[in-house]
Amino acid sequence: MIRIVVLSLLLSACANHNHVPVTATPDQLTEFEHYCMQMFRSILIIQGERDANNVLMNEVTDSYRDSEISREEHAAFFEKWKAVEDQMRTKVTALYDVAYDEGCFDTSPAAKNILRWRKM
Repeated sequence: MIRIVVLSLLLSACANHNHVPVTATPDQLTEFEHYCMQMFRSILIIQGERDANNVLMNEVTDSYRDSEISREEHAAFFEKWKAVEDQMRTKVTALYDVAYDEGCFDTSPAAKNILRWRKM
């Protein structure tokens, strides 16, 4: 039962984080802004997957607290959760580092144009 709930939560979370709204139209973005937008999307997708993974761990912890699973089952799931979380954290941190180094998070033309914050 827990496996079915875990899988469905993970799949629904991933499905809901594939679209990031952009107010500027593609023809209004420079090559750099397209690059940054892809970086932003990748970061948000991974962060959504991390959120889903955390929800899953919380559900398993609730099951343990309610005596629905054993301490050993909880510990085994925690080890799997931690390994996945560590991998995702490492991956998203690397993406953030590149995006910052490339200037994607500067409140200069790329971020302003993508989100249409610049003055008209």
